[in-house]
Amino acid sequence: LKFAGTTLNTDQSSSVFFIKEDGGGVQLDIGYRFNPVFMLELVIGGSNHNTSDPAIDARTAAVQIFGHYRFAPERSFRPYLKGGFGGYALLLESGSADLQISGGGVAFGGGFRYFFSPKFSLGVDLTANLIRYDEAKLSLSELTYQSELEADGSYSTLGVSFGYSF
Repeated sequence: LKFAGTTLNTDQSSSVFFIKEDGGGVQLDIGYRFNPVFMLELVIGGSNHNTSDPAIDARTAAVQIFGHYRFAPERSFRPYLKGGFGGYALLLESGSADLQISGGGVAFGGGFRYFFSPKFSLGVDLTANLIRYDEAKLSLSELTYQSELEADGSYSTLGVSFGYSF
C-alpha cells in the first residue's frame, strides 16, 4: 500500500473552472518477482483533487502494469527503474451529474526500497504518466452521453510505501 501525492499537468489558462493540480491518494501495488532483478507489478490507485467550485469533486483513477529492473537486488538499498502502460480516468462529480474522461497511456519512473529486515521495507517511488484520453462520458441522472475524444494529458505521482515481502 502506497500513499501518493499526485500532480495533474493540465492547461487551464482559458477555463473558468479549475482543478487544483496537487492532490493525494493511495495505490495498491501487487507484484511478482521472476528473478532477483526483474519483476512485474500491477498498480491500482486513485487520488482526490480540490476544484475552484466546492460543489464539484475531482478524482483520478488508474490501473497500470509495470516491469521493474532492480540494480542491487541483494542489498538493503535497492534502486530500480520501471516502465509500463495503463488505463486512466479523470472523474468530475457534482450532484447527479458525472463526467468521466478516460484513455490509455504509458508510464515510467523509478525509485528505491530500503529493507530494514528481510521482509519489511520503506519505499519511495516517482512515476510520470503520459495519457491519450479517447473517451468522454457525461451522465445526468438517468441520461448518459458518450463521445470520442482526442486529448493528451499527463500526471505524476510521488509515493511513499511501507512494504512486506512474502
